[in-house]
Amino acid sequence: MADAETKSKNKGNLTALMEKMEGEPIASFYKIKVLELSAGYAKVSMKMLPEYVNFNGVVFGSIIMAMADYAFSLAINSMSLPSLATQFNIHLLSPAAPGDVL
Repeated sequence: MADAETKSKNKGNLTALMEKMEGEPIASFYKIKVLELSAGYAKVSMKMLPEYVNFNGVVFGSIIMAMADYAFSLAINSMSLPSLATQFNIHLLSPAAPGDVL
């Protein structure tokens, strides 16, 4: 695909994706903020709340995975709609605590 054609297609995908993002319940539930979004790239942020803490006193890994999965879904769907993952791996190197902003 020619460069201008690719840019045009990606712009259309971004427009469609931004419309779909408005009604995304999981992002609203976790209060995930989209900081940046471009073709193939998404940067999100989320504040860790006390409700996300497990019995070990750290944020559940699944909460962090949800945020990472949302960022991934935005990045991949900015290139081609619809797109989805068949496998998702993450290595949690240090714990998150309430009040942290990831």
